Amino acid sequence: MTAVGRMPVAFIKDLLKLATREAITFEELLNEAGIPQDTLHSRKMLTFTECLQLLLTNIQMRDDEGHGLGAEPMKSGFFELSARLAMHEDTVGEALKTILDYYNIARSDLKCAYRESDGFAYVGVKSTINKRKSAYFSEENALIAFHIFTCWFVDADFPIERVSLRRKRYAPEDDIHGFLAAPVFFDEDACELRFSAKVMNWPRRQNYEPDILQQIVARLLRRRYEGIDGFDNKGALNIRIRRILQIRLQSANQIAARLGISETVLRRKLVDEGVSFSEIRTQVLMERAQFLLMYTALPVDEIADDLGYSEASSFARAFRRQFKIPPGEYRKINSSF
Repeated sequence: MTAVGRMPVAFIKDLLKLATREAITFEELLNEAGIPQDTLHSRKMLTFTECLQLLLTNIQMRDDEGHGLGAEPMKSGFFELSARLAMHEDTVGEALKTILDYYNIARSDLKCAYRESDGFAYVGVKSTINKRKSAYFSEENALIAFHIFTCWFVDADFPIERVSLRRKRYAPEDDIHGFLAAPVFFDEDACELRFSAKVMNWPRRQNYEPDILQQIVARLLRRRYEGIDGFDNKGALNIRIRRILQIRLQSANQIAARLGISETVLRRKLVDEGVSFSEIRTQVLMERAQFLLMYTALPVDEIADDLGYSEASSFARAFRRQFKIPPGEYRKINSSF
């Protein structure tokens, strides 16, 4: 079974080798991060938490939020300033465009673009660094920053449909999707995120805080401890399935295949946890419905369509069954508009 949420040790080692300034060895990084070197002596993979710890330590040692990959360093506070600028905006779309504009002005070696096509929105990053592998890492670093900021901005897991990276996959266990909580495709022609254009209207649900970077890390670590790293611990399968459904609605069979188990085993494990797949799916749908009713002005029929209901009446019945109140009435009582 493939371990979920693991990253290859080679990923970090390559990151260090590709840095254009201030050489740091893997041993020095481990020592500074407080990770005993013997723990990785015979291992090829890092846990999600170890990888985050090493990435943050690398930033701190270099005073460079770009990990020493760019033509010039991204001094501590670069991301903080871009986030501060974006916090003046009211929607995800406005905030993302502000951050992309800031990156384009402040970074001579990184070009960011936004486009929409066929109901999807795309955020692309193109590095102009001469070293191809360094460029790929720099692009990936920017995409992760953009995505996690949007998660923080709306106080929810931002539903990415697809992630395209130009680098090759290190191994079958290379699960960068643990950072982005989305399907990742390697060796692509472009480096970009794809998501539904509808989410560009999601409203800001945060006020500015001076420790945004720390909050981002806390969100990543919380996701790790809530089950992104596997489902062998008690209750973790339930949480893992919820996370997958929050990203994209899928059938029990599709999720079972993604987790490397049969649908029968998946359903049996859920029974052991005291919950069914349909109950998890309904809960995810209703939580999403609550969010859209409270924080957007989308008509109820569009919300029903967004959630996969063939008819608005079917959605209304399901919502009323869950909350004992019609969706329209729920919006009147709880809407922020």
